[in-house]
Amino acid sequence: TPLNAVELLVSMVNPMPGERVIDPACGSGGFLSAVARRWVAQGIDRSLAAGAIFGIDKDRYLAGLSAAHLSFVTLTSSNVFCADSLSWTAENGQPFALQDQFETFDVVLTNPPFGAKIVAASDRVKQAFDLAHRWKVDRATSQYVRQPKLQTSVPPQVLFIERCLSLVRSGGRIGIVVPESLVSGKN
Repeated sequence: TPLNAVELLVSMVNPMPGERVIDPACGSGGFLSAVARRWVAQGIDRSLAAGAIFGIDKDRYLAGLSAAHLSFVTLTSSNVFCADSLSWTAENGQPFALQDQFETFDVVLTNPPFGAKIVAASDRVKQAFDLAHRWKVDRATSQYVRQPKLQTSVPPQVLFIERCLSLVRSGGRIGIVVPESLVSGKN
């Protein structure tokens, strides 16, 4: 993500010291480092900043790079994990430190991977996502009702947006970079 875009989104979402921030597709840690730099410039203790910033990336190299970038700013170890944000498991398939952290983050800042080359989630993983299921209107109530059957094709980026919503607490904020087609297309 270009630095000017990172800085713009961070300033718009305005994470405040004391809030918990996560990037579930942190890549090299642009958003995480920007938040840490912002807080340190505001006089926040570096270790307190590091303890409130979390990152996840599926790629071991990128997770390590993100951890290093964040540690350069905070001068302490970081909370960056190599894990799959959709299956919510560590790289070795085991649960990880954020296992029970749904709806606990004040801010989600991310630029998730989008495009045709993104690996689709397994049906087992899709079961956990409302947007992976078919929905039907109940004629009696005019309400949509989730069906047990999965949709035939759900882009992983749609599931990723649902994951971001599952991480943020009620009243929290999400800053996310998405292609216009994802929010303006009929599907």
